[in-house]
Amino acid sequence: MEPEIRKLIQGADWPRITKELAVYTCYRVEITFGGKKDDLVLPVGFSAEAIVQEAIKRFFDGIREW
Repeated sequence: MEPEIRKLIQGADWPRITKELAVYTCYRVEITFGGKKDDLVLPVGFSAEAIVQEAIKRFFDGIREW
């Protein structure tokens, strides 16, 4: 990872980013699968929040570009 990008990542507001991504993911899941936010369990037992955490983890691991 480039030093410039690493510095931006370290300075990011991750609690806010995570919350906003979870809200967006819940919205997309509701549209795709129907149902209420509290009832949403995706295939393989994933929740919307788990998807967000996995995406962030893959980003830090370098598997996913953002």
